[in-house]
Amino acid sequence: MEFSGLGFIPFFLTLWCMVWLSVSYTLAITYSHAPPLMYISATGNYYPENITFKIGFIGMANAIVGLMFLQYKFIQLHVEAFGPRQPKIQKILLVLGLMSCSGIMIFAMFENAFFPMVHRIGAFIAFTCSGIYNLWQAIILYKAPGCRRAICHIRTVSCVMALLGILILIGCQALFNINLSRGGNLQISPIIPRITEWLIMLFFLINILTYHQPMQRLTLTVSQKGFTISRRAENQDSGV
Repeated sequence: MEFSGLGFIPFFLTLWCMVWLSVSYTLAITYSHAPPLMYISATGNYYPENITFKIGFIGMANAIVGLMFLQYKFIQLHVEAFGPRQPKIQKILLVLGLMSCSGIMIFAMFENAFFPMVHRIGAFIAFTCSGIYNLWQAIILYKAPGCRRAICHIRTVSCVMALLGILILIGCQALFNINLSRGGNLQISPIIPRITEWLIMLFFLINILTYHQPMQRLTLTVSQKGFTISRRAENQDSGV
């Protein structure tokens, strides 16, 4: 069995994220477990929305691992466009990407309401590693064959904005910690970090969608011996 063009995978992953986030958010609001403007983690603190939260994030982490592996294979199969050093760089990036997925797993399994420190460590690993991974890949993919310049710009901007959001979250958390260490006398609004967290997720989903073109240039062949990833035929690429 052969699947020529894997551009549907980024769309599927984005749709998956949007669906389970919407369901978790709706359940949290319906059961009055969180205010309308909440942290993403607040959509998974209590039953029943925590079930959707865990399934959604774990499913997303596994799908991202698959997408990262495909990106790794894409660079390998088009090494003439990227240079001989890229496969080694991609191995480093793959490790960084797997670390971010491990952070997502930790973030999902340990609710902020009951395991705040573990939850935040997982979130920090996930946000930071994925931010660096995505920006590095965005720069590399400017050399990708068949990728439109406008898509490359969108990918890069979404990565930069996500990294800025991560820095804002780190800064807000540092302010909260300083305030607590001094007795918590200052009233610091949580609105900015809450909005920032949702914006980071938005930029993350936009970034995933931009992988449509590279993935469309790959072919998945499944047989009794296993599966292989290969370059899509040039005559098919021209029609993308």
